[in-house]
Amino acid sequence: MLVGRKVKVLLKDVDRVRWRQDLQEDRNRLATLLSAAEQISADRDAKLAALRKLIGDKATQPINTGNKKVIIFTAFADTAT
Repeated sequence: MLVGRKVKVLLKDVDRVRWRQDLQEDRNRLATLLSAAEQISADRDAKLAALRKLIGDKATQPINTGNKKVIIFTAFADTAT
């Protein structure tokens, strides 16, 4: 029986002990990344704070009277949200 997409491997040739160790290591690394990501919030985001300040400054002190428009470009939907 073969497994894999690009590279096919016979299951009988798989070192199951090492494979399990590798999977456990991957799981631990992902858990560490998730824990670090969960600590990030809008309150701790320096770039977001700077953007909010720029928008606030534009709203209170526009370069051209009455022009309070701001356009923000981003490639990521999560960033836009």
